[in-house]
Amino acid sequence: VFEEDTLVVCEYIKRAFEVMGVFADIESKHYDAIVALKDAKVNTCIDLPHKIVVGRTYQGLKFFKKQETKVNDMEHNFVIGSLEIEGVGVIETSLVSAEEVVYGEGVLYVDHDKISTDAVWRTRRIGDMFAKFGTGSKKLNDYFTDKKIENLIRDKIPVLASSNQIMVVAGEDISENVKIDGETEQIVAIKFVH
Repeated sequence: VFEEDTLVVCEYIKRAFEVMGVFADIESKHYDAIVALKDAKVNTCIDLPHKIVVGRTYQGLKFFKKQETKVNDMEHNFVIGSLEIEGVGVIETSLVSAEEVVYGEGVLYVDHDKISTDAVWRTRRIGDMFAKFGTGSKKLNDYFTDKKIENLIRDKIPVLASSNQIMVVAGEDISENVKIDGETEQIVAIKFVH
């Protein structure tokens, strides 16, 4: 879109605002700031009227509304079943047999006995560490950067954690510490729907 004439670009921006229900209070300075974002670093954001935020992502520009409630404060005990987290999605966990394990279908599998008894579903926090297969432990933020997960959604991704040790990044990956092996007796299937 940004290869087009400036008037065409501004028309696309106007349509983006209309789709979000914003029809007033957007000035030419806002359009200029959005156009300038195309050359900004990834994860740069600007705040606009009506709680609209425009961010530079790996795929281009993304328009979204600021959330009224903070999902950072959520914390839910790990249990087998369905957990709906408002503004985030649904985490479905179930016990499965080894024969039911099918990789590549958006489901993560972990060893139930390796999940700490104090494990909770929450969002990321400063100091979180993630032990990825074969790469050792690294900061969760570094993991997100390696996976090119945008800052705009990092605070909405639930993690299964014990203290600052991340066992599962919902919908993405599991830690080396909870992987299934030859000693595994109970397998937990975890699916994140957002």
